[in-house]
Amino acid sequence: DLMKVISQTPDPDMVLLGFDKFLQGLPAGVQLFAMIQTNPHLLTLLAKIISMAPRLAVHLSSQPSIIDCVLTPAFFEKLPPVEELTDELNSTINHARNIEDVLNFTRRWTHDKQFQVGVQQLHMLITPAEAAIAYSEIAEITLSSMSAPIFDEFISQHGNVKGCEFAILALGKLGSREMTAQSDLDLVFIYRNQNEVTASIGNRPLSISQYYARLSQRHITALTTLTPYGSLFEVDMRLRPLGNSGPIATSLKSFSNYYKDHAWTWEYMALTRARVVFTTSHALQSDIESELRRIILKPRDPKKLLSDVAEMRKRLPKKSTASSLWSLKHLNGGILDIEFLAQYLVLLHAPVTPEILANNTHSLIKSLTSYGYLEVSTGQFLGQALELFQALQNMLILTNESEIIDFQVNEFPDAIKNCLADVGDCVEFDLLESKIRQTANDVSVIFREIIVEPAKNLA
Repeated sequence: DLMKVISQTPDPDMVLLGFDKFLQGLPAGVQLFAMIQTNPHLLTLLAKIISMAPRLAVHLSSQPSIIDCVLTPAFFEKLPPVEELTDELNSTINHARNIEDVLNFTRRWTHDKQFQVGVQQLHMLITPAEAAIAYSEIAEITLSSMSAPIFDEFISQHGNVKGCEFAILALGKLGSREMTAQSDLDLVFIYRNQNEVTASIGNRPLSISQYYARLSQRHITALTTLTPYGSLFEVDMRLRPLGNSGPIATSLKSFSNYYKDHAWTWEYMALTRARVVFTTSHALQSDIESELRRIILKPRDPKKLLSDVAEMRKRLPKKSTASSLWSLKHLNGGILDIEFLAQYLVLLHAPVTPEILANNTHSLIKSLTSYGYLEVSTGQFLGQALELFQALQNMLILTNESEIIDFQVNEFPDAIKNCLADVGDCVEFDLLESKIRQTANDVSVIFREIIVEPAKNLA
């Protein structure tokens, strides 16, 4: 039965070797073949995972207990609502004896949920957009649920700060709910000291700036440190005020002053995707959201804005060369160009029409179109192009080891080629490549019409 199933895959030799590697990764005592005899469809599922998504296979072999979940019908249904998932993780964390348990429990829960979404994505039971939202919700729930035990441990060491509030702002793909299986987290830590307290009250007191810097670092360490269950997410702090040279945590007042007088245009563009994903105070969240809105709605010099956006896009290929058709983010006419278009237009027009504000690129394109800032045909095309590129990128990331897909087409296994053709709604892989080239070319034309040529005319 094993050989029959493997022989029916596009590359049987590769799958056989992959299955052998999968077996080697299983802990002793796992009765895999007994499970397969009882549940024959498990073998077909394993063959598909091993042939197309080695990252999922690694998780399955390292956490074989999830096989029991895979065998339940609910495993192939969409994830429960956020509230139910949050309760599930919090219930697990409540059994933790110490912070090490918290780190291990959250990793196992998070990786299991990501695995479930990945398998559903692989079987096309959910759309790429639904997968992106699911990955984003998993990350947000993990970040939020870990914060309480991190706070408790930190307070036991350094005391509390009366009247202070703390929040975590997400930008990038978490902010816009467009995460993939391998996305990192772009975070900004913000606090507010309303009572002008100078230090925490406890056995080892810290000044307010030190207190929130170290508390923020605890969050970063909790997300990135390796445990027997791996790490959770890479954390990127470069989008905080002053970038890598700025403080890890910033006060709301300093945050506001920075974006009032010192921020670069690309930082305003990044801020269009920002949203609060954790807070100790609803009042602070409301004030941050109001401040974000004020910053984005600030009128800008149209000529400077256009010149800055055009110059930034021109410089980017020097750092991120798209040497492959499948570098869908940095490809000329790819995801980055569509994001630049949407962010440029929202910064340009939001001061007059605040109703267009949205932190998701698809939503931005729709609102820009509905309010007449993009022609209907252009807006519809850009939305379809973004949907195509993100769907393909998500599948590539799921079935490969890196988010930067930069290798030649002949390295793609047939199984992945067929899957990508299905995702791109093409009957053949060659037709998909043609579709990508044509779509990217058409996006490039729009980008030149809206940004590049008008910027040249400024000179």
